[in-house]
Amino acid sequence: MGQKRVLIFSRYPLFDQGLRAALNRQPEVEIVDVCRDLETAYVQARKLRPNVVLAIAESDIAHDSAFRLLEEVAPCLIRISPTDGSMQVHRRERVDEATLDDLLLAIQVTADRWKANPQIAPHPEELESQVESYSPQPRRANMKHFVAVAVLVAVVTALVTFGLQHIQLVPPVASAEGMLIDRLFGLHVRVIAFLFALIVVFVLYSVVVFRRKPGETGDGLHIHGNTTLEIVWTLIPLGTVLYFGFLGAQQLAEITANSPDEMVVEVTGQQFAWRFDYPDYGISSTELNLPRGRQVVFHLTSTDVIHSFWVPEFRVKQDAVPGMTTTLRVTPTEVGHYKLRCAELCGTGHAYMLADVNVMEPEDFEAWVAAETAPAELAGPEYGAQLAELQGCLSCHTTDGSPLVGPTWLGLYGSEETLEDGTTILVDDEYLRRSILDPAAQIVQGFPNVMPPTYQDALSEEEVQALIEYIESLGE
Repeated sequence: MGQKRVLIFSRYPLFDQGLRAALNRQPEVEIVDVCRDLETAYVQARKLRPNVVLAIAESDIAHDSAFRLLEEVAPCLIRISPTDGSMQVHRRERVDEATLDDLLLAIQVTADRWKANPQIAPHPEELESQVESYSPQPRRANMKHFVAVAVLVAVVTALVTFGLQHIQLVPPVASAEGMLIDRLFGLHVRVIAFLFALIVVFVLYSVVVFRRKPGETGDGLHIHGNTTLEIVWTLIPLGTVLYFGFLGAQQLAEITANSPDEMVVEVTGQQFAWRFDYPDYGISSTELNLPRGRQVVFHLTSTDVIHSFWVPEFRVKQDAVPGMTTTLRVTPTEVGHYKLRCAELCGTGHAYMLADVNVMEPEDFEAWVAAETAPAELAGPEYGAQLAELQGCLSCHTTDGSPLVGPTWLGLYGSEETLEDGTTILVDDEYLRRSILDPAAQIVQGFPNVMPPTYQDALSEEEVQALIEYIESLGE
């Protein structure tokens, strides 16, 4: 037998006192409110959504427009006359027959007792006191749904949070700045999980619990709005966004703060390679070597297009822009080998613009510095091989015969190349010098014109000659 929520409209306090006593003894009946005028009853009926509206009134009130409005907000309306005990039942939707029969029986018995012995009611003074202190019984049915939904939202939030935190969305963190970012990201994940659960649980719960039952043919209650709810769901998200904005600004200030003993590394990006200069030690390298536990400030620039410096384990990234210098600070915390990637689409070789990153213990880093700063006299092809690596030439040209963005250098010297206009040319010193200093002058057929024209200013005559000798040695 289903729970029936009853709202009473009565202008006869003495009569409805006996009805309330009888109805309260029915375990499946809950009296949600008692109203003394039609306007209040109409408002409360729309708010409380009773299954039955019980009107204790004379028959002529049925012709009142307000009475017809009451019919629109409850599936069932019962009118009982306090004078002659007559009863009218208006049903808009199917109501559980057993519950309705019990309700009608309780009303009928009370009405018969009233007609037979009106003195069963208490004295007027006592009754008025009871009416004034009357409050509706707890809305157990509604609270049951709210409690169920709250529990489900909490469970789904916990499960989604657990899942998102254990599916390895990002690689392990390896910097102090990354720890701050992960902490903020974890808080975002929890809020996202809660919002997901809030929406999905409410929708699915409503679909399952409040679906149309067999035999129901009427329309559901049309709700125009709830100002309080709209204010709440506007202020809470606004406050949440402002709070996250504050946290983000606070974290950004910590991430960009400098340390007195920070080490400077100058990073140069070009299509499609990275070069790292250590001005404090006079070292240039194509590998990024860093000491663990010491803050490093990167001064980034580019020789051609915009690149983006990004080591996923460090979590932070920064653009390298032609004609200007940007900065990025990182404090490595985990010894290991990582990959530097370009996070900005920069051309056909963008996917190959990688560099090795080695985080070392401080003593190992000092040993590497000592080895790199030891005097070494390089000349000819050996010097050219070092220059080719430092200048990023090997990011576009291979030395093993395989094609990349540009022609391979293996066997190139002394061969004949077909140019874009269909002519052929002998690869000699003059051709190689022109290709290095003015790369757009003669483009080899089948390869794009992407070589930057910056080497004319970046290389001395001695360095150009060393590169030519290195390419010539590969031709032999």
